[in-house]
Amino acid sequence: MSRIVAVARNMIAEGIRMKIAVIFIVMLVVIVAALPAIMHGDGTLRGRVQTFLAYSLGATAVLLSLLTVFLSCASVAAELAGRQIFLTVSKPIARWQYLVGKWLGIAILDALLLAGAGVGIYAMVAYLKTTAWLNEQDRDALRYEVLTARASVRPSTPDFAARADAQMERLKEQDRLPQSAFAPTGGWSQVGQTIRQRIRDDLSKQWMSCPPLGVREYRFENMHFDPNEAGLIHLRYKAQVSRYPPDDILRCAWVIGDPTKDGARISRPYLSERADVVRQYHIVRIPADAIAPDGTLLVRFENVDRRYSGDFDKMHRTSVSFSGQGDLEVLYEVGSFEANYLRSLLMILAQLVLLAAVGVLASSFLSFPVACLMCMMVYLTAISSGFLQEAIRELAANPSAFEGDLALRLAVLLKPATTVFLWVVPQISAYNPINDLVDGRLVSWAWLGRAALWLGAVQTTVAMAAACLIFRRRELAQVIV
Repeated sequence: MSRIVAVARNMIAEGIRMKIAVIFIVMLVVIVAALPAIMHGDGTLRGRVQTFLAYSLGATAVLLSLLTVFLSCASVAAELAGRQIFLTVSKPIARWQYLVGKWLGIAILDALLLAGAGVGIYAMVAYLKTTAWLNEQDRDALRYEVLTARASVRPSTPDFAARADAQMERLKEQDRLPQSAFAPTGGWSQVGQTIRQRIRDDLSKQWMSCPPLGVREYRFENMHFDPNEAGLIHLRYKAQVSRYPPDDILRCAWVIGDPTKDGARISRPYLSERADVVRQYHIVRIPADAIAPDGTLLVRFENVDRRYSGDFDKMHRTSVSFSGQGDLEVLYEVGSFEANYLRSLLMILAQLVLLAAVGVLASSFLSFPVACLMCMMVYLTAISSGFLQEAIRELAANPSAFEGDLALRLAVLLKPATTVFLWVVPQISAYNPINDLVDGRLVSWAWLGRAALWLGAVQTTVAMAAACLIFRRRELAQVIV
């Protein structure tokens, strides 16, 4: 262990001495210091802090990733090319200890630089909090929508599977199903299962929709929030409409809370009359005491324009739907911003630890330029793997829609090879906490644990094991410069 630590200590000193490391450190300092002066967001204090957090953390992650690639590839490859490695391996140190020491040194250097940048970013956020806000609503928005950790709850749904089965039985009794819907051995065939799934999807969409001049109630459960504490919860929604209203403005109302609930702390529901642009996300701020003692929240959506109460002829009539993913949810506070911020930094560190292992692996058998090229290809694919996988699924599901595009048709044909490549490349895009942190959403310990397990443990171990195996069998005297 002492030999690994000695190599790691030497790697840290080497990284600090290298001019490229100094350049990256200076760039980090300049970015953290300059962003508040040039980024103003939407003009609100909340928007300014969100913009600063997003760009500063994003720039930090990218710069440290590039620094990790250059250091991990340059250290081993340069010592091989310059033959300084002979001085190391001639000592009583195993080759695997040499590589692990290099990786450990880079990981420690990444942790130190990330910690420094993290402290600087947090200090700047603390400073921005003290600057002037537009109004009290802007101040509360920063406190309860950004500098917090909120969990998301979707409305509790009925048992649509049972309802779909009941409707299938009715169609069967009425002899309205095709013969191909029945399996020879009883039950439903593949056609019958498809019909059943369509019925289930239709029932779900109907339940998440409200007809013109109609009312729809939704119940949110298991909200572990103390209603005795002063605070806000947030109803977040995006309305899809069947007919666009004048000026794309939907006028509706939300009635929130159930005063009839045992132990309810409100004497009447909260009413929020809205005039919102359709197909955009909007927030309704709700006092926390609207949550019942049993952790439930009743929300009623009224698809009416209360300006013309009783005069339905003057109202614009359209169906409203919240059937999209994330179109209707309640966000409530479950933790502090500081803990959320720390977990986000640790998740970024897990990415850097893995990238350092990939760099050591590449430099164990490639020259410096080729190793850098390989690492950059892996890094760019890893951070966009989610988008690439979604694009491949879309191409495979609708190949006929791309008949006129040769490149897209070729992508469909290469789907198996591309899928294998994306499976081998680390899924860094699945562990990107920046968007959730900026939006005040919880970066959970479970999510961090999965990142530490798969990125920092499993995939890092595989990369380092491959590097040690290759390096052990390599003839060091035969170096391609």
